[in-house]
Amino acid sequence: LDLIPLCMLVSHCGCTRDGHYYCPGEEFWGGNTCCSRCRCNTELGMVVCKESGCKLGEVCTVVKGVRRCVANNQSICMATGDPHYTTFDGHYYDFMGTCIYLLAGLCSTDPTLIPFAVTVENNHRGSRLVSFTKGSLNIPRRSR
Repeated sequence: LDLIPLCMLVSHCGCTRDGHYYCPGEEFWGGNTCCSRCRCNTELGMVVCKESGCKLGEVCTVVKGVRRCVANNQSICMATGDPHYTTFDGHYYDFMGTCIYLLAGLCSTDPTLIPFAVTVENNHRGSRLVSFTKGSLNIPRRSR
């Protein structure tokens, strides 16, 4: 079996660093402490890194084989029943309005965060004095 040489544009080639292959344009943390953010630069044909680090409240760790910055704590908000709300800071409310509300969502333009929206809909429950909650989660697909 003869192999035919194949030519391709450098911009279609990926990069290698420390024995790992990275796709063109792929970003990753360089080093074990998330102290630099690296990118496979297709124009230069090499990995380019900038000094960086995790945000306040985040820790550098490996998740499913990939190094990343993750929150070092969590908070929970809830919407239940007829309707009872508990906020991220632990406050409790009963709210009988009938509309669609944003319960939680991303309000940052930081490209490293995944946008999402959790909406709740309060509907009448037989009378205008009582309503119940139903919710939905929306995570838009990311384009690569």
